[in-house]
Amino acid sequence: MNESSDSQEAKGIVALARAMYNEGFALSGAEAIIAYDHLINRFTNSEVPEILELVAKATYWKGAALSNAEMIATYDALLDSIKDADEPQILEWVASAKSLNQANVSGVDGIAAYDILIYRFKDAESPEILKWVARAMYYKGYALAGAAEKTSAYDALFCGFAAIAM
Repeated sequence: MNESSDSQEAKGIVALARAMYNEGFALSGAEAIIAYDHLINRFTNSEVPEILELVAKATYWKGAALSNAEMIATYDALLDSIKDADEPQILEWVASAKSLNQANVSGVDGIAAYDILIYRFKDAESPEILKWVARAMYYKGYALAGAAEKTSAYDALFCGFAAIAM
């Protein structure tokens, strides 16, 4: 194959992934989940950022359609499958999925889930990703039991984002 036909093939694969994502988005309930699963299973190991973004989006929307326990497992699988991605458009979907994941976990597990998101994305440069970090820090403070713990969590939020606000 020559370079031109390789480029054509790559465009075709991206178009297929986009069509699969659009199919899932147009459906609802179990049908949407099945469509998203087809995309996720076929393209999770892709090295093409545009396709990985579609996988992240599909995983996000699949998780939103599932029960809490299934959602948590789905979002954890997303984090595991594209943990080395560094493209902001992919990481934004991962961060938002992780945030939804945390909203469905309570107690010590919920606080630990917030800590994972904060640690994973605290040095991100994308304002969209930092928005999710700030939310995680805020909700972690809200979830903490004692007033001193809450104050400490909110101080960390303020100190972490004070330079950005100024």
